[in-house]
Amino acid sequence: MDGHGVVEVALGGSHANGHRESLQDFIRAELAGGRGKTVLLATQDMDEAERMCDDLALLHRGRLLYLGTLAGLLELGRRELGEGSGLGDIFVELVRRVDAARGGGAA
Repeated sequence: MDGHGVVEVALGGSHANGHRESLQDFIRAELAGGRGKTVLLATQDMDEAERMCDDLALLHRGRLLYLGTLAGLLELGRRELGEGSGLGDIFVELVRRVDAARGGGAA
């Protein structure tokens, strides 16, 4: 992949598992060697984001909850929630806090 590009692929459902793994392999190969490439990955799968991303933006109801490094967010989450906390746990806690601050319930 030369230059810049955005690829959008719908990978929902169990039939997409093989395609998801192939796409992840392709992304890893493109980014190998630090060739200055950026891939924009939009996913609701926190495990996938944790495996694939160095930097990330977390959105909830169209609002930015976090923008920064994965490592920084995981460190913050582990300090706040404990050592076993993953990206999914941290996202749920961020949503809970934002909703509570706005006087709304959990989504």
